[in-house]
Amino acid sequence: MTRSRLFNVLIVVITWSIVRWSDTGHAADNVRVGILGIDNFGSVAYTEFLNRPQAEGVFAGVRVVAAYPVGSDDYPESAELTARWRDQLLKQYQNPADPKDAVPPIEMVESLDDLLKRVDAVMIFSMDGRLHLTQAMSVLKAGKPLFISRPLASSAVDAVAILKLAHELKVPCWSSSQHRFSAGFSGMRKHPEVGRVLGCDV
Repeated sequence: MTRSRLFNVLIVVITWSIVRWSDTGHAADNVRVGILGIDNFGSVAYTEFLNRPQAEGVFAGVRVVAAYPVGSDDYPESAELTARWRDQLLKQYQNPADPKDAVPPIEMVESLDDLLKRVDAVMIFSMDGRLHLTQAMSVLKAGKPLFISRPLASSAVDAVAILKLAHELKVPCWSSSQHRFSAGFSGMRKHPEVGRVLGCDV
């Protein structure tokens, strides 16, 4: 399975989850997605996919409409990456060859509260996993379906706390990488040149 195919599979699953559990119940009602943290390129890649002009099927009506570009003060590259991806996010689909393919620009908001007021679901792309517990708590308490890009959290304790809160509040929340669906990784369990797989350190 190619990398692009893996990415498409992951997007389908994420979108289905958002649509299935959003207040609107189906994509045709224009599910509004918000992004929290943009210092990870995933924020650009996922938005490019979801905001494609003339989207059809499960993607029809699903749009990233806003982003809160919060960064990490002690992560050296966070500010630089935030500025770089912010520029790309704001330019996506703004000058298409066919005017019908223009997509409304993403709104950059000033706070998490502002983001939550504008969206039906949230995707966290903050590079710094230490921020994810606090960010996730706010999103889950607002009742918004949540996808957290890797890492889920910076510790097992935080990861358990996020998923426990989601379970208690009955708000869909999950985290994954497209590599989870890679036949290359899962195939290692029976690879003749690898032998018995005892574990994996990442």
